[in-house]
Amino acid sequence: MRTIAAIRTHVWGEEARRLHAQLAPVFGADLVVVFHNRPAGLDLPLPVVDIDDAWVAGQGLRVLPDWGWRCGDYFLYALRAARPDADRFWLIEPDVYFSADPAPLFARLETSPEDALGVRIEPLPANDVFMRHAGGRQLHRAIFAFTRWSAPVLDWLFDLRRRYSADLDPARKPLNDECFCFTHLVEQDRFTHADMAERAPGLISPAAMRTDPDILMGMVRQDLGSIVHHPVRERAGFVATVALRLATRAIKHNDFILPALPYLSEAEVRDICLRVGAQLEPHLLQERMRQLRRRRRVAIEQEGNHHA
Repeated sequence: MRTIAAIRTHVWGEEARRLHAQLAPVFGADLVVVFHNRPAGLDLPLPVVDIDDAWVAGQGLRVLPDWGWRCGDYFLYALRAARPDADRFWLIEPDVYFSADPAPLFARLETSPEDALGVRIEPLPANDVFMRHAGGRQLHRAIFAFTRWSAPVLDWLFDLRRRYSADLDPARKPLNDECFCFTHLVEQDRFTHADMAERAPGLISPAAMRTDPDILMGMVRQDLGSIVHHPVRERAGFVATVALRLATRAIKHNDFILPALPYLSEAEVRDICLRVGAQLEPHLLQERMRQLRRRRRVAIEQEGNHHA
């Protein structure tokens, strides 16, 4: 039984290089990268499966504005097409961090026969944004950044996703990768699935695998009974991610200003950006100090309890 492992990314930065270094000794020639819109001339130290808008449209999938982020299962279908001789497929994203040699974990999971493995497979809370459009259906999710899939289950999901793309109501919020895949898995009994934390206790813990917020490598807790952690960022990646999320949320929640933008000059738009940064800075610094004070207070309380 052949297993392919793939790094899913849109940039070959410090985090992707770190993950490659950790996985290469485990998978060797069976490690690839599935790259979203790879820049021209970018050569990588492992085989590449490229995916872009043209590939997505050519497969009958919906080209959403943010499909590269929202639709991680698209990457799996591209991987499956590029490696038709493989039986199992790992999808691992650069914000997955192994705090020890991952070889024992993958060796343990190699004996798990399920069609799909994930971490924290669970129902979505009733107040989740996707549940507002579920129409009485109970949606499920898992940590999509670290998953394993069989070839048959990917073929099945690919067919479902194409039908979903064709029938998708533009007024509805399209399901993201984890909700689409794990909801369908939970609802059927043709394919099997399992939580990796149950298959590899002592090597992986749900407490170490979260959706957010991102943490720095120095914040990784070694007392969680897990050698795999998510989401973990290098400093440069963390800074870039925070900036992108702040900008994205500001734009999404301030649509009322967009119609006026064509009437502004580029210099005026840059001035807005500078003013936003200047006003945001004191709030972030204030929050940083609040959390530092809280950490000091907790440390003092713990020290006092230790000596009591």
